[in-house]
Amino acid sequence: MKNFIISIVKLTKRHAIDTALLMTLTLGASLVTDNGIWKYIPFILSITDTPSEPRIYDLVLGYILIFSSVSVLCIKHFSEINHKRKLELLQLNEKIKEREYKHQADMLIQQENHEKECHAHELAVKEKDYQIERMKIKGDGVLKARELNNIRELESEKVALDAKRVDLEAKILVLKEAAKDQEAHRTNTKNVLKDL
Repeated sequence: MKNFIISIVKLTKRHAIDTALLMTLTLGASLVTDNGIWKYIPFILSITDTPSEPRIYDLVLGYILIFSSVSVLCIKHFSEINHKRKLELLQLNEKIKEREYKHQADMLIQQENHEKECHAHELAVKEKDYQIERMKIKGDGVLKARELNNIRELESEKVALDAKRVDLEAKILVLKEAAKDQEAHRTNTKNVLKDL
């Protein structure tokens, strides 16, 4: 029994808590399966008034030691699992954040480009309006077929530019909504990590 405990201590000497728990578990097991440890630890006799029948005390003490050791080992094990899970979640959150920041930066650049393009289309539409008005003034209200065709082409171009502008504005709104969703997701992730 002594040699067994010594060998456990040697195997787990780098982990003091594990050593203590394993020794306690071994001690409890010896009390339950052995004739007791009365021959190893004489002072235990002081806990009983009936040293002639120590077996019942061996069993009770042994089961208490086994139960407490197993309980502590289980708590320790699940605590380590929980800690590992939390670390994995933190690492995953960092990766998600990095990806989100990159995506957000890309969206902001895209939004800025769309806004610039949208502004350019607005200016182009105004230019078409100006050209049409000039043609009408130049013709003094009597426009030739060629001028009418030019006006129709300009108006057609103007409609296409305006449609493009509306499309860009819709894309800008989508990008803004996506940015809000990302922010909500980040807040939710932070709350989940706080609850762990």
